[in-house]
Amino acid sequence: MAPVQYGPKLQSIVVDLIIEHKLPYERVCKLTSNLFSSGLSEATVESFLDRAYQKALTIHAGIIEFLKTCKIVGSDETTVNENGKRVYTWTWQNQYASFFVRGPGRGFNVIEKHFLAEFNGSYLHDDYSSQNKVKATIHQHCHPHITRKLEYCIDCGENDWAQRVQELLYKSQKARDRIWQDDFPEDLRTMIQKSFEDRLDSLLAEDIDPKHKKSLTRRKRMLEHREKIFPFLYDPDLPFDNNGSERAHRNLKIHDKVSGCFRSQRGLERHLCLLSIIETGKKQGMNPFTVCENLIVGTLKFPWMA
Repeated sequence: MAPVQYGPKLQSIVVDLIIEHKLPYERVCKLTSNLFSSGLSEATVESFLDRAYQKALTIHAGIIEFLKTCKIVGSDETTVNENGKRVYTWTWQNQYASFFVRGPGRGFNVIEKHFLAEFNGSYLHDDYSSQNKVKATIHQHCHPHITRKLEYCIDCGENDWAQRVQELLYKSQKARDRIWQDDFPEDLRTMIQKSFEDRLDSLLAEDIDPKHKKSLTRRKRMLEHREKIFPFLYDPDLPFDNNGSERAHRNLKIHDKVSGCFRSQRGLERHLCLLSIIETGKKQGMNPFTVCENLIVGTLKFPWMA
């Protein structure tokens, strides 16, 4: 009897269900059996993922090379469960592409290996030392991270300094879109930008009671990275938050909750590679199933691919 052969459509469905929809192997086997009477085993599912992974490796590498050339890139890192231990995963992304990779830790060496130590563009991230070490043309710190830390100062009952800084950041976020409208006068835009800069400098120069240690720590940190707070006011395309990078990690967090963990380092690396392909395809306006099918049959192309 000839061995059973499975076509690219079934393979694509399986890859899509596991990577995009976070279903465990057992549920995928039951679902495909109920729908197609295919009788897939978990070993067969594993082989489908491996085949897709091998075809995705070159495309995966091409995504990060493309991101290195972009004007704006956001980055973030998080932890996932790999066979009972917490390991770090990293993302670099923008509106065009998403790249995920497993890192040996949370250090600058991961950025050097997978992204760039020197980036000729605007780099969007939270206030983390490894990210701050990147020699980017422009750094933009994520405002929600800053405002959450200021909120902590407020909740601890310290003086109103943190609240006034927080309010200034919120006002700057609202003002940015207005000042970059087509009919907005350029001289007035410059005046408003300078006003925000001056008001922030004034707040950071205020005396703070030594007993308000959390506010003192927050002010010191903001002074150290003063130039990373308001770059978005000067670029209508630069976000003031890093929500895109944080949203990118939700797939992995949901996978943690649904499946419990990744079984091995290779399994995690494979998942991150395929997730990069699917998420990038979605940003290019492609259906995730179509992305998987084109990947498997060898016809997947993104605009930057030769």
